[in-house]
Amino acid sequence: MNDGSYDILLNGIMYNVDIKDSIVKSISRSFLPDSLKTYNKNVMSYLEKTYAAFSLNYDIPNEMTVVDGSWSRIKPPVDFFNIKLDDGKGYTVTIGTNPNSITVSFPLNYYLFEGDDRTTIENLFIEQLVAYKVDTTYKNDDVLVKSDLELIEKNIYVLRGDSYLTENINQNKYYYLSEDSIFSYVFDLTNPLLSFSNLLLADSFFGALINLNIQQHEYGSIYTMTIPLEQLILFCRSQGCCVYWGVSHHEDEKINGTLFFWNPYEGYEHVIRLKCDFNTLELDKIVIEATAMLFVPSFINNNP
Repeated sequence: MNDGSYDILLNGIMYNVDIKDSIVKSISRSFLPDSLKTYNKNVMSYLEKTYAAFSLNYDIPNEMTVVDGSWSRIKPPVDFFNIKLDDGKGYTVTIGTNPNSITVSFPLNYYLFEGDDRTTIENLFIEQLVAYKVDTTYKNDDVLVKSDLELIEKNIYVLRGDSYLTENINQNKYYYLSEDSIFSYVFDLTNPLLSFSNLLLADSFFGALINLNIQQHEYGSIYTMTIPLEQLILFCRSQGCCVYWGVSHHEDEKINGTLFFWNPYEGYEHVIRLKCDFNTLELDKIVIEATAMLFVPSFINNNP
């Protein structure tokens, strides 16, 4: 955000608009700054520009429908803001409380929110992923305090991370505790499920390969690549994504589940379904089969 100052194209004319009591600034005064990070910045910018259009007495974008109330009722600073994604088809937003409120709806439009159409965005993701260079010295081991870990079975502890959507989709990591009180990652064939979770989340096991089939938005279009697992994970993190793993089925060493790369600021997730026979500890012989859908709209509202 540029402190309420925007270049806005209306009726073929470019205006620079400065609205001191604009929606986004009103919300930032009304809610904790950290909670604002859960909102899609592109949606917020779209709402801001719509409010600017109203203030200039121009037509509101025709993609937007006023469900209830009106823009003229908004009295900054607002005391309520809620946004939700409706079945992946569009957004419904309520700003303020009656009588000083408006509720609007508008369809999901990748050009509005990401600056380009979905196919172009997917192609750029693929191009950048293929070119991404992994820092082979990268390590991000946790600083462990025993009180932070929970004993889940004999000599096995879990360091619980954040969860996404449900508690079963999470960032949990698993450790052994030796007799001399040293923690080490669970990574063996005795506990394939916990070991595979660590492979995905622990940033300490480089070398496994992933056969990645990306189902693109354009019907029937699939892009296939084989890359190191860490190349996918570290690239997505560099794009602002948080990584979560959830198991859907496992039988002995055969493991199925879903890897979520959620970008809370941009409002999307990459959903990658995985299959792996975890039957070796030789990292360069571990091959994961994966099917990916990119830029799936997501909206998690963590505001109190």
